[in-house]
Amino acid sequence: MAKKAYISIEGNQAKILLKKNSNVKKVETYTLPLEILQDFIKKEKIKEAIIAQFIPNLINFQFSIPFSEDIKRKRKVLSGIVMAEIRKRYPSMENFSFLYNVHEKAGRVFLRCYIVEEEGLQLLNKLILQGINIKAFYPLFLPLVEFFKAKGDFSEPQLICLFSDNLRMLFVLREEELILQRTFEAEHKVLNEEDIVNINMTISYSIQNFRIKPEKVLLIGIEKQEISGLTVPFEFIDFPEELKDHTICLFLSEFESKLKGREMFSPEYKRYLQTKKPLNYVAISLSLVAVLLALYNFRLIDEIFSYRETFNSYRKEINAKERDFFLFQDNIKNFEKTLKPYLELQNKLLSYDDIRAPFEPIQEVSRIKGVEINSIDIENGKIQKIRISGKIAGMSFADKQMNFMELKNIASIRGLKITNEKWDFMKGEFNIEGEYDSQRVLQR
Repeated sequence: MAKKAYISIEGNQAKILLKKNSNVKKVETYTLPLEILQDFIKKEKIKEAIIAQFIPNLINFQFSIPFSEDIKRKRKVLSGIVMAEIRKRYPSMENFSFLYNVHEKAGRVFLRCYIVEEEGLQLLNKLILQGINIKAFYPLFLPLVEFFKAKGDFSEPQLICLFSDNLRMLFVLREEELILQRTFEAEHKVLNEEDIVNINMTISYSIQNFRIKPEKVLLIGIEKQEISGLTVPFEFIDFPEELKDHTICLFLSEFESKLKGREMFSPEYKRYLQTKKPLNYVAISLSLVAVLLALYNFRLIDEIFSYRETFNSYRKEINAKERDFFLFQDNIKNFEKTLKPYLELQNKLLSYDDIRAPFEPIQEVSRIKGVEINSIDIENGKIQKIRISGKIAGMSFADKQMNFMELKNIASIRGLKITNEKWDFMKGEFNIEGEYDSQRVLQR
């Protein structure tokens, strides 16, 4: 029976590594759809789970703080500073979780912050509400950072490309900082020209918008092969065949102690864990006292039973607090759901975004060589919907296809969430529908 599971959530799949003992060679690996993850955990009787997940809507930014050795050591003070900065930058954001790292370069101290709203933690919250013991939850880039720190030669910016079947996850890292991340799905599992184009576009975007040039592309989760067309050097990272598709699970296992303290839990669950831990210690202590008293004198058996009853009462209290916690969380969600329509009605006029904002992605894509926009239709509302149609010129079908991919990529980066698309590469005509979301625009 497995005591602990290391789980990597990659798109719609869960990749799992069950370690039977300290020998990493004796492991079991699984790949299964997300919808059956909960049943699998219960079936295998897993006692605790450590999870990493690629969070598409992860927000990150940096800001400087006054240099002080004292303030660098005061986590509560730093957390308060970070919370104030988040409130200032994202005043409409209500329920969210965050973590941060302290960095020092050239005598300047700054914080790199990572934020995820509650909707990005839906899977985690679902598992918690089902009573599954989640020991740790990390954004997927953190175990990658620990692996490359241990590997060495991580002083220059790198672009990590993680392959997971048809899913590609790209991370631009500068030492321990995540500068940007993005993901896309390819038509094939093997590396092809589409991947080369997307990798080069990501490198260009990093240079143009962050003035950071990745010095090398590191490819994980794919067999070595001859490739050409990359604008920077590349390297394939080798792993044993049986672990090639479960590298993030392996990193979670190997660097579990180094990752500790950087969990991205909701504030409510953090408070619950802080309450549960001392109560568990109390229960264990009472059990030991009862055993020692039994060995010392059988005449105290009545008193031992009394301690046993006390222990049971503590255990019941722990279970009651656990149920109260989840019930309280459900009540909060029900209250928000009931009150939300009224609040939306009151604030509807104030909550509409600036109708000029969606022109930014349209303006960006119109600059692409060969792209001609014929019509634009913007529907203003809480979610601004955009419909764009036009033509793409090119010397060949491949040129048209690459221009169309670049159009979609730039529009997505500049805040457009594409919901529907029509593309006739023979005629070069396209129609794109999407929703504009300013928070999708990559942050510095």
